[in-house]
Amino acid sequence: MGTSKIVSSVKKQQELISEGLHQAVIADVVLVENVETSWGLQTQVRLQWLTDQLGTQPENKGKRLPVWSQYRASLHEKSKLRGVLFKILGYDPGPTFDVEQLVGTNAMLIVEHNENEGIVYSNVSLRGAGILKLAKGQTPISVPADFVRFEDRQNKQGGKKPGASSAAAPASSDAAEGM
Repeated sequence: MGTSKIVSSVKKQQELISEGLHQAVIADVVLVENVETSWGLQTQVRLQWLTDQLGTQPENKGKRLPVWSQYRASLHEKSKLRGVLFKILGYDPGPTFDVEQLVGTNAMLIVEHNENEGIVYSNVSLRGAGILKLAKGQTPISVPADFVRFEDRQNKQGGKKPGASSAAAPASSDAAEGM
């Protein structure tokens, strides 16, 4: 008889990042394909940020706590992604940009808590100035050397998760719908 393999759909409360302003570094960029939106299936860009807040729970003790933000993979002049890139980079990226270049980029994030189905999540604020360029003279933080990117985790486990792919390809420039 084999080893037990328990599967559960119980959601666990993750360690929360405190609400407010945090310095963070982009540790990973993932293109997520076939995301169901009110405008149909779309490809989105998911940014994984590692914040200046260190974990206190046993599984995160001393590690930078993560927060994610996700945007439609469009660089239309009115898209949210293009606006976020402008805030992070300090210049307009134009209609084509290799989002892979963002890994290691620092910014200031406004983190807020949102509840969904009884679980509270830390999220990058989508209101107003949720992402700000790092101030002049502010010391950047680095992606920890032991951080494993999504693509590398998937390759190590023998395949990619359906719908996710490397972010090496430039984001496309398409219609303003569903930014």
